[in-house]
Amino acid sequence: MKIILAEDEPLATRRLERELLQIPECDIIGTYADGLSARAAILELRPDVAFVDIEMPGCSGLEMLDGIPEPQIPLIIFTTAYQEHALEAIKAGAIDYLLKPFDGDAVRAAVLKAQKRLKEAGDARRSQRLSSLIGSLDAQKREPIKFETEFWVRGLRGTVRVSVDTIEAIEAARDYVNLHQEHKSHLLRGKISTIAEKLDPEHFLRVHRSYIVHTKFIQAVLKPSNGVRKILMASGRKVPIGRSFNSDVMERITS
Repeated sequence: MKIILAEDEPLATRRLERELLQIPECDIIGTYADGLSARAAILELRPDVAFVDIEMPGCSGLEMLDGIPEPQIPLIIFTTAYQEHALEAIKAGAIDYLLKPFDGDAVRAAVLKAQKRLKEAGDARRSQRLSSLIGSLDAQKREPIKFETEFWVRGLRGTVRVSVDTIEAIEAARDYVNLHQEHKSHLLRGKISTIAEKLDPEHFLRVHRSYIVHTKFIQAVLKPSNGVRKILMASGRKVPIGRSFNSDVMERITS
């Protein structure tokens, strides 16, 4: 827990430091003797907690908080030698106040209160992030992923529409892919990994680093030949199954 002290009385500062240093969770990152320096430190260092003397030179502890954006205001524990300032401290939004001379038990109680507030704030932020994540996932579920239903391929006679439902297999060819239909093929620019992301996995299956097949055209899985298993497609085309894909392919086909 990062703490700054804004206190113009050296004796009070030393007493407060001594009490806080006995609490392992407390990390004093700065001490300041006037309100203007303390305000600058809050903006720069972003402490979790500030112990602030209500009466200081330059500007009072209450005035010091003016001009600090609300999200950057740390938890404030006011310190004062006057009981009548306690009401001002509470009205100003302080989580606690300490009367001088400081009592060790009172300091520890104020720190515990600050720790509780910080934990509650952290839990609230985590809950908010989780709610946002759940909301995002729910939105994704409500919006079905749109897969390609056709590709437009340039050819010698112009641009041809190729329905994905007619594609038996897709074969990688460096920066292109061959879209194999039953009796013809079309060359389309694009990496096979990119094309795979555009196809509905309910109908298309990656069987090799270089091949994707349409499951409705699968006729059989042939016995291994020279250690390579192949899929027989409706056109008679034989598509190899990569070793790293073998178990996934067999599970999908036999399920």
